[in-house]
Amino acid sequence: MRHADIEAATKIGEKIRIAVEQLLIEIAPGRFARVTASLGVVSTLAGDLERSTLMRMADQALYRAKQLGRNRVVAANELCEAPPADPLIDPGSAPAHR
Repeated sequence: MRHADIEAATKIGEKIRIAVEQLLIEIAPGRFARVTASLGVVSTLAGDLERSTLMRMADQALYRAKQLGRNRVVAANELCEAPPADPLIDPGSAPAHR
């Protein structure tokens, strides 16, 4: 998130997660469902990083949120260096939609 520190980005991510969780979606006449969201957030204040590195950091945080049980927000490491790739995650097996 541009011009937001990691705390602000996480708070905004949490507001989004709660809003999604509170949606009631009609899936058929009289039938409703709820969905949840897992989010990985990163701040551009994390350092002078390439866009692709920031995206990778957010993606890794997203997968960490899913590993921790879904329906949560996980912030990427706010240090200037990108976290190492997670050996438990095979990028080729990533779900098509997030």
